[in-house]
Amino acid sequence: MAGIKLDKMLVTKLPKKPVAGKPIIVVSVSGGKDSIGMWLAMWKRKVPNLVPVSFMGGWEWECVDKTIHRAELITGIPCNFLRYPRGFDGILKDRGWPSWRVRWCTGMKRDKLMRFISSVRRGNPGFKVLSAIGIAADEKIRLAKEYGKRPDIIFPLASWGIKEAHCLRICASNGIDFSGHYLVRKRQGCWCCPWQSINDWRVLYEYHPEKWKRLVEMNRWAPKGRKFSWAQMTLGALSKKLAAESKKGMI
Repeated sequence: MAGIKLDKMLVTKLPKKPVAGKPIIVVSVSGGKDSIGMWLAMWKRKVPNLVPVSFMGGWEWECVDKTIHRAELITGIPCNFLRYPRGFDGILKDRGWPSWRVRWCTGMKRDKLMRFISSVRRGNPGFKVLSAIGIAADEKIRLAKEYGKRPDIIFPLASWGIKEAHCLRICASNGIDFSGHYLVRKRQGCWCCPWQSINDWRVLYEYHPEKWKRLVEMNRWAPKGRKFSWAQMTLGALSKKLAAESKKGMI
């Protein structure tokens, strides 16, 4: 894509030259079923000028890189990767864990994506630039909150009536299995996200002890007063709860 100038620390691949007369569509890719399903659905429908972009904070599950690479091979479209030099680990040491009041992780991702989109606009005068977000047709709460907010944001899955389960089928039909992630967990997201469900915490505690050990270490990094909290529980309290459940065979 002609004219794009970005910090080399923020992007690793550049998209191809856009088709004239068609909008450039920046496809937000988390690496989960909905965003990958959206990317593949748009590609299968021959939507031109797709520019996949993914923000990598360093807390992603290992299957994310593999999944995005698989989508690149299927579509022939490279994905742009936005990163922070220090990653989320570095921010955690300064600011502590994200909280309900201050979701700095979400804010940083949003700001980087907006910067990328602005760069695409500046580098391609005369092209309309849209942002595609992977909210499925059955995510009513998210749709009610986001749909129609800005004219430059589109929701292909919702527009085409594609639900979450259908996204999984689209991915599976293209050989993408997320390393079995969705067989045991509801969401992809960051593996240490403070807002994941209790069932996802149970899976992390029982089947990924190495990650739980790292979670404890990460919590030590956080400044005083900004430690881990889930449903008003400290990490120690959550650990005791899950340990008791595991001992009773409840997990």
